[in-house]
Formats: sequence, structure tokens, C-alpha cells
Amino acid sequence: MLHEAAAWVVNHVVGPMNLGTLIVGPREHVVAIAELDDTAAAELGPLLRDTARVVETLCRPEQTYVCMWSHGRDARKHLHIAVQPVTAEVRARYGGLRSEQLQARTEDPHDSRLPVPCFSRLPVL
Repeated sequence: MLHEAAAWVVNHVVGPMNLGTLIVGPREHVVAIAELDDTAAAELGPLLRDTARVVETLCRPEQTYVCMWSHGRDARKHLHIAVQPVTAEVRARYGGLRSEQLQARTEDPHDSRLPVPCFSRLPVL
């Protein structure tokens, strides 16, 4: 765990997304932004900003994607917000793809082009 707030935790992505991607998740079981309590809602904006700043500082990406999903197989499962650095190197590795097309490819656990996620230089938020 990289950072803890009253209602949120920030951690490395465990899985296939590209190097430097962080995940912000609620401590409580929540499946939608509309379900957040006042504390979680108040913390979310500043926490996403600070998490994106860390990613921007360490990775120097062309863009930092911040996106939310909670999909399970047949229903909402658990809210997660990915903070994903997108560098020229990542785009080149995927033929210049951007946005949702790039994310669909970087989420493929069988894609051998992805490095193992590891951030040894992360400062405390």
C-alpha cells in the first residue's frame, strides 16, 4: 500500500496495466461514485490530483489517464479508479493506440509486451 486516507487506499496495479499505473480504491465496498459517503466524496478529488501528480512527476507521461470502473462479470463488483501514465514508449509498443483502445490492450494479462509493475521511487502522498 502506497497511501492511506480515511476512505481510500492507493496502491500499485497488480496485473497487466503498464508500468507506473496506480489504483485508487475505497476502503468500504462501493460499486459506484453515486454511493460514496460525504467523507469519501470530499477526499476523492484531492487524492486523485495528488496521485496524478506523483505519476506525472515520476513517469513524465504524454498524458495521465484517470478512469473508473467497477465491472464484474454480470454486475458491478467494486469501484476502482486507475491513474495510468501514457508515455510515447507505451503508445509505440501498442502501435500508436490511445484512449480506450490503448487501455483495452494494456489490460490484457496475456500480453507479453507489458513490464511487471514496480515503483521503487514513489514518495509518500
